[in-house]
Amino acid sequence: MTAIDLVQYEQYAGGMARVATILEELVEQTDFSKATDGLFDNTTVPTIQCLGFILENVLNEQEQADILYLQLQSYGRRLNYVPLSSRHSSQYGTKDKRWKIDINTDIETDDL
Repeated sequence: MTAIDLVQYEQYAGGMARVATILEELVEQTDFSKATDGLFDNTTVPTIQCLGFILENVLNEQEQADILYLQLQSYGRRLNYVPLSSRHSSQYGTKDKRWKIDINTDIETDDL
C-alpha cells in the first residue's frame, strides 16, 4: 500500500521523480504477487497503471511490473490513457501502449 499511496499522492510527496526514488528503495521488499483483489478496492486503476509504468520503465523491475500487469488484466477493467503525472501540463509527449500512459514528464531517480 505504501507504493500505491506514493504514486496516488505524488503531488504531496514532491513529484514523480521523488516517488520513483523512494520506490527504488521499497521495491526490494515489495511482492505484488501477494496482493489480493482488495488492492483494487483501495486505489484507482490509473494509480496502478502509473505504478506499473514506473516499475517497468524507470526502475527496470520487469518481474514486479509483469505481476502487477497480470493482476490489472484479471481485474477486468478497461484501461484508458491517463497522464503519468497530475502535476504537469496535459500536453502529452509519447504514449506507453502497454500501461496506457501519456508520458507528460521525465522521471529520473536521485542517487541515494
